[in-house]
Amino acid sequence: DGTSSQNVCGAFYFPWHSHALNEFANYEAGFGGMATMLRVDPPTGCGTPGLTTTTAAPSSAAAVSPSSALFQNVNGLKVATDGLTYTATSNLTGGVRKVQYTADFTGLPTAGAGVMNMQLAFTARVQKVRFFGFPSALPATTCSQTLEIQKWTGAGNATPNGYVVLNNSTATINYNPLTNLATPGAEQQYVSGTGQVRIRVTCDTASPSGQTFQSIGDLMQLTYDAP
Repeated sequence: DGTSSQNVCGAFYFPWHSHALNEFANYEAGFGGMATMLRVDPPTGCGTPGLTTTTAAPSSAAAVSPSSALFQNVNGLKVATDGLTYTATSNLTGGVRKVQYTADFTGLPTAGAGVMNMQLAFTARVQKVRFFGFPSALPATTCSQTLEIQKWTGAGNATPNGYVVLNNSTATINYNPLTNLATPGAEQQYVSGTGQVRIRVTCDTASPSGQTFQSIGDLMQLTYDAP
């Protein structure tokens, strides 16, 4: 239940083995043998002893494509519960409709010093838009959604070094919660010299030019352990 007074992180432990001496034995001599125990972690995960688990929401968001994308209630990204946070309307480039934006998390240790167990959670959906930007009553479109995290390099992780894919999925009219998206490799390479983590979201579709769509974000969270 998240109460940590009797354990490290509020996990629930359930012994899943027999205490009968004739069953819990080594070479027919009790008490011994291997024992199984089930641990149920809280939703934020079970941190590493000596480190503090932090669950953060983005401090800011910015449209990449289209540059004029409409963001509604951007500050809502800071809310760590469900609820409409932003809406980005697609543009048309080369016959492909596309939405792309970034979200920044700040306040992590400089260059990721001591950061472990970094995971991302994200929930979004997509819908068609008709004239004047009103949501369409027609069946919703879909788009190919990609979540990426920026890498950093150089002295003190001061230089951006491209993006690494965390997840590829199809966004539909229904909110699709994506959880426990772990960063490949060492977490330090994804934290800048100023303690920033940047996530890039891209959603595109080859729908006709008249089928503008909106990417509607609902929740984005970054969880990590740090000293």
